Amino acid sequence: MDEATKQDAYGGYGFAIRTFWFDVSDLHLLSCWSRESAIDQKPEFSHFVSGKAVSKDRVQVIGRKSATNEFYFTLRVDTDAKEEWQWLKANDVVAYTDHSKYKPEHVRLKKLIDEQLDADPPTAALFTYEADWEIGTKAGWSIECNVPPEVLAKLTYEIASKTVDTISIGVKWTAGLVYDEHAPPGFPTVWGLFCLEENRSPESLQGHVSSIKWSPSNRLETTSDEAKSDTPTSMSPPATTVTPVIFNVPKSAIAALWAIALLAALHLFK
Repeated sequence: MDEATKQDAYGGYGFAIRTFWFDVSDLHLLSCWSRESAIDQKPEFSHFVSGKAVSKDRVQVIGRKSATNEFYFTLRVDTDAKEEWQWLKANDVVAYTDHSKYKPEHVRLKKLIDEQLDADPPTAALFTYEADWEIGTKAGWSIECNVPPEVLAKLTYEIASKTVDTISIGVKWTAGLVYDEHAPPGFPTVWGLFCLEENRSPESLQGHVSSIKWSPSNRLETTSDEAKSDTPTSMSPPATTVTPVIFNVPKSAIAALWAIALLAALHLFK
């Protein structure tokens, strides 16, 4: 594909060779039990980490003006990544539609992405969702990531211990499109989601979590309520600090004390 054809097919976007980085704050631990999972129809009890993700890069649907760098975030284990990918493909509406009405470049790109993810199932997805008035949700953007169980267990422990409040994640999107594929890694860019049809929801970005990092801080701060309860009032006695006292007893005194104790014992048993 020459440069002119690529510019026309993807609206000036090119294939990325960079990592998509974002920070997640406002971390919460969630647990969920469902009567049957979407994959195997069996009862499922699972744990999640949710939060607010913010990236220096922006994301938009190609051909549309609005862009965002804020996303709802969910982190889960990756033990079912293969089964989830197979379920997603099996329920993809595109598989049952007439491809002749799509741009050939978009069809080829989707097939390329699917083939690569068949060999290595995705552990990250970025997508947009529509508002649903029936359940009261607003339109927005979301990132879902999966990590090994030991990573999630370590992170949830430190979140519960309140020693971590921010995490940083890097994702490699499979055949991800950016507006300037030649921009330096530290330079913000715009990622694009393509649509097979003009009025159709865009295809999601799919890829793999390449890195997740956080820094435990062992914070000693108290909440505002705790601080208030610890604040002395005019009716409260002043706080005092008890300092342990250490006595250094000479060895000669210790010997004398032992001698007195011995004489007392002999006198007692006479």
